[in-house]
Amino acid sequence: MLNMGFKEELDAIVEALPPTRTSLLFSATMPAEVEDIARRYMHDAVEVSAGKKNAGASTITHSYYIVHARDKFQALKRLVDFYPGIYGIVFCKTRASARAIAEKMIKEGYSADALHGDLSQEQREYIMGKFREKGLQLLIATDVAARGLDVKELSHVIHYDLPDEIEIYNHRSGRTGRAGASGISLAIINMKERHRIRRIEQNLGRTISEAQIPGKQEICEAQLLSLIEKVKTVKVDEEMIAPYMDVIAERLAGFTGEELVKMFVSLEFNRFLDFYKDVDDLQPVTRGSELSRDASKKYARERRNDRDYKGQGGPRGSDGRPRGKKRDRGDSGDYSWIKINLGKRDGLSAPELMKLVNQNTKGKSVDFGRIDIQPTSTRFQVDKGAVEYLSSVMRRKIFNGKRVRID
Repeated sequence: MLNMGFKEELDAIVEALPPTRTSLLFSATMPAEVEDIARRYMHDAVEVSAGKKNAGASTITHSYYIVHARDKFQALKRLVDFYPGIYGIVFCKTRASARAIAEKMIKEGYSADALHGDLSQEQREYIMGKFREKGLQLLIATDVAARGLDVKELSHVIHYDLPDEIEIYNHRSGRTGRAGASGISLAIINMKERHRIRRIEQNLGRTISEAQIPGKQEICEAQLLSLIEKVKTVKVDEEMIAPYMDVIAERLAGFTGEELVKMFVSLEFNRFLDFYKDVDDLQPVTRGSELSRDASKKYARERRNDRDYKGQGGPRGSDGRPRGKKRDRGDSGDYSWIKINLGKRDGLSAPELMKLVNQNTKGKSVDFGRIDIQPTSTRFQVDKGAVEYLSSVMRRKIFNGKRVRID
C-alpha cells in the first residue's frame, strides 16, 4: 500500500481512530520504513520478535544461478525438470511477467497457473484452491498476490526476478521450510545482480551458495529415478486388477522382461528425452561472457551506488544525487517512468491517478509500479509495453479543468 502511494490515505484513517485504543502491528519483516510507522503511530509500544529479526529459517537451503538474460526461462524449465516432485511458487516482479511465464509453462506441458493483481477475488480463490489441493504443481505469482499465503508442504520457492526490496526475499523464501520442514529457495539472476545477493546474505546472516544449472544428463537421470521410485512404491489393488491379468499377459506374451521395462520407461519418459536430446546445456556465465565494456561500466557504477546506499543514505542517480530508497525502482527492465503536469495542488492522489488512467484506457490493463506525487507534477512507473499506448490516449485529456501534458 505504501509502495503504491497510499500513505496519505492510511494517515487519514489512523488520524480518524479514537485516541484511546489498542494497536497491534504485524509484519513478516522489519525494514526501516515499518519501524518508522511503528514509532509514529504507536505509544509505549512493546516489540515481540519471533526469532532473530529478518533472519531466514535455518531449515531452508539457499542457492543462486547466474544465467544470460536470454536463457532465463530455459533455466527455470531446467530447474523444475531437475526436481520432479517440485511443489512451489515462482516469484516474478510484475503481473505481465507472471502471466507470460505461466502461459509458457502451461504451453510446455507443466501444471501451472498465475496469481496476480489483475485477477478478481473469485479467480484468486479458485486458483489458490487448486494449488492447496495440489491440482497445480507451480504457482507463478507476484509479491502483492502472494502476501499472506500459507500453503503447507511447499518444497521450493524460485525467485525468477529478485525483489526490489531486500527484506522481501526473506518473506518469499519463508513460504517454504515451515513448521520445521526443509525447503529450497533458488534465485535466477544475471551477472549484474550478484552484488544484490551479497546484500541479501547480509540481511539473512547466512551464505547463499552459487550453483550451476543442471545439465541435460543430470535432468534426465533425476526424472528417470523419480519414475522408478513411483513404480516401486505404487499401490497395487490386486482385487481390481485380477480380472484383467489374463488379457494383459496374452497381449504382452511376446516381449521379454527387459523389453517391457524399456517400453514402459519410454512411454513415460520420451517427453524429456525428445526435448533434451537436441538442446545444449546452459553454459556457466562469467563476467567476461555476460558483460560488454559498456555493461561492465554500468555494473561498476551500480556497485558504487550500492556502497553509496550503505554509507551515504541511499543509491545515487546519474546526476550524482541520492535516489529515494523506497519509491525509485530505477529504470528496470519491466517499467518506464512517465511524468505528467498534475500534482497535489491539482487534487491528484494515487487513487485519482489510477482512476484517470483506467477511464482513458478502455479496459486495457495497465501495470503500475511506483508513484511519486509532487505539488505540481507526478512521476509514475508503468509496464514498458503500455507506455506508447498510454501516452497517446492520455495526451491532452482534462483533469479538474487542467489539460494533461505527458513526458
